[in-house]
Amino acid sequence: MKTATATPVRLGDVVITVLLLAVFVGAYLLAQDWPFRTKLFPGLLATAGIGIAVLKLGGHGVQAYRHRTRHSATRQEDAGSEQGDDHSIEYVFGTAGARAWLAALGWAAAFFVALCVLGVFITVPLFTLAYLKISGSAGWLGATIYAVVAGGVLWFVFGELLAVPMPAGIF
Repeated sequence: MKTATATPVRLGDVVITVLLLAVFVGAYLLAQDWPFRTKLFPGLLATAGIGIAVLKLGGHGVQAYRHRTRHSATRQEDAGSEQGDDHSIEYVFGTAGARAWLAALGWAAAFFVALCVLGVFITVPLFTLAYLKISGSAGWLGATIYAVVAGGVLWFVFGELLAVPMPAGIF
């Protein structure tokens, strides 16, 4: 049975939590100038966000305290046992290099540019196929089936069944 280990707090986690706290506080303060019925929902949402961010910061503090109080021998044992967990989401986000982040941002930017130019019903299947083939190294058959199903479900559910207006694109 694996015991819980005290991992160090990553600076990025704290920075993101503080930024989110600032956004929620700013949203709450901006909503205070609105009439009561208008500010009710944003105020409640911002208050919940502030509470969650404060709890998360408290969790980071407890985590940092637990990590700091560990003995160096215990930390070495923990490091040895954590090496098998190299595929956890925290590990991936914490160790991704600049190239991986730029590639991810490039894919996101390409998706939104294609969305504006081609529209949702063309972009989703084409982008899905391209992403799975280039970045995911998927086979042609699997990528094509996935792209056709994603585009078909999107078109049927949102376009036909629910009649939700979707971005049509420039072309």
